Amino acid sequence: MQDVSLETWYDNYLSAFNSQDIGALQRYLHIEIVFDWDGAMDDLVGRDAFFDFYRVAWRHLRENVSAQVLEADEKHIRALVQNTLEVIEDWPDSPLRPYVKGEIIQLAGEMTYTLDQRKITRIR
Repeated sequence: MQDVSLETWYDNYLSAFNSQDIGALQRYLHIEIVFDWDGAMDDLVGRDAFFDFYRVAWRHLRENVSAQVLEADEKHIRALVQNTLEVIEDWPDSPLRPYVKGEIIQLAGEMTYTLDQRKITRIR
C-alpha cells in the first residue's frame, strides 16, 4: 500500500471502516493499536479489543465517517472527522451512553492517527 498517497490510503481505511469490513481493516490496524477514548470509556488496547468492541457496536449502529485531512506524514494523520451514527437497535448498556433505536447522532472533531509503516498504532 506504499504505492498510493497517504490521503488515498486514509480514504481507503475509512471506506473499510464504514463498510464494517474487518478483513480489510486488519491491513490498516497495527496488532497493538490503542484507541484512546480520552476518558469517555476505557481505551481499546490491541486489534482484538478494537474488533470485539466494533462487532458489538455495529450490531447496534451504522456509522458513516468522513474526514478532511489537515496534516499527514508517514508517522501521523491529523484529520477533521465527521461521524453520523444511526442507531438501528437499542443499546442500553453501551460503554459510552445508552442508545435508542431511531436516534441519529452527528459528531465532529479532530482526530490524530499515529502510524508505523502505514499501520495505525494509535487513534485519539
